[in-house]
Amino acid sequence: MKRPWYAVLLLALFSGCRQAPQAPEQPQPEQPRRIVSMAPSVTEILFAVGAGSKVVGVDDYSNFPESATRLPRIGGIQPNYEAIVALKPDLVIGVSDLQGPALARLKRMNLPVMSIDTAGYDRTIDAVVRVANRVGDPALGREVSERLEQARDRAKDLKPTAPVRAVFVAEAAPTLYVAGRGTFVDEMIRLAGGMNAADIKDFGVLSREALAKSDIDVVIVTSVEDAKVVKKRLIDPKTRIIVAPRDIIVRPGPRLAEGLNWLSDAFQPGRKP
Repeated sequence: MKRPWYAVLLLALFSGCRQAPQAPEQPQPEQPRRIVSMAPSVTEILFAVGAGSKVVGVDDYSNFPESATRLPRIGGIQPNYEAIVALKPDLVIGVSDLQGPALARLKRMNLPVMSIDTAGYDRTIDAVVRVANRVGDPALGREVSERLEQARDRAKDLKPTAPVRAVFVAEAAPTLYVAGRGTFVDEMIRLAGGMNAADIKDFGVLSREALAKSDIDVVIVTSVEDAKVVKKRLIDPKTRIIVAPRDIIVRPGPRLAEGLNWLSDAFQPGRKP
């Protein structure tokens, strides 16, 4: 059985891998007062742009900020429609990938919906501004977007001469489940000056043979336990294993600036300031 957070990875990361048509939106009231968030990334954006006090419900995996963990839950990738209706929202916000059908169903139920596109770093920046302008403080939206842009520009300026060959392990046991090319993490690796050494598309299993044969500089894991598993399977002792703070790297939201700075620095630990 997958770990409980794995559904979050699919929702916050895999949903940022492919573009999907956004659900149609109904005319909205000028200032919604009761907002339901259907994704962890949406929750973080809402709180970051000053709309946290309007949030009355969140998905099962919203874990930041801490105040969001005390709000009523409305389900995961498959939402609990009755729970959403019971909260009497005047706006439900979700991501266009994976949740497009759910948002369309909510619209048919005469609930106002808003879909955002986070299928990429720059699209996430646009989503932050759009949410801030719609339900929050536009000035805060600009501040968050500027931090994201600054982190992207910093990473570009600090890129190593040769790309760091990296593999992101979403789960190490029982098999190595990694983020391949075309995923959100793949873009984060490239922005930080790396190259995805997992020669697969989307998410998939990386065999021990492929791991052993790959010319890998860095393996990124999200727990100490996974680091121990990977260490036993590596052949080249020069390959570094780094434990990353998962959410700030895989979740398309305001904390990506922190995640990109962290990843850029982790790729070049010996770099002089």
